[in-house]
Amino acid sequence: MSFLGLGGQNPNGPSNPQKLLAAEAELDMVTDMFNRLVESCHEKCIKADYSSGDLNANEGLCLDRCVAKYFDVNTKVGEVIHAEAWKQRILHGPTLNVKYVHRIKVHEIVRLTMVYLPPWHFN
Repeated sequence: MSFLGLGGQNPNGPSNPQKLLAAEAELDMVTDMFNRLVESCHEKCIKADYSSGDLNANEGLCLDRCVAKYFDVNTKVGEVIHAEAWKQRILHGPTLNVKYVHRIKVHEIVRLTMVYLPPWHFN
């Protein structure tokens, strides 16, 4: 069975250290995204006094919307980055200048964030 695309044929571990590094980097990115999601939505939706052990209806609805919007924006940003990477690859060949793509994408990410996130997200 394959875990994170590492393959499971070799009992001594993955045959390619680059695959292991890529899987670790992907896991770090997913963990970071999850932690940011929890922090952001918790801060916006759940009152600090914790008067009840359960979520009330408003908190639950707020969390549902916050998580949905967070993933929607994350998907849109990923699509823009992917499209820009392909555009750069077509223009410059298979050796992609990651710094160039990153520099352009920071501006685009800010623009997308401002467009797709509600104003209360920035308070």
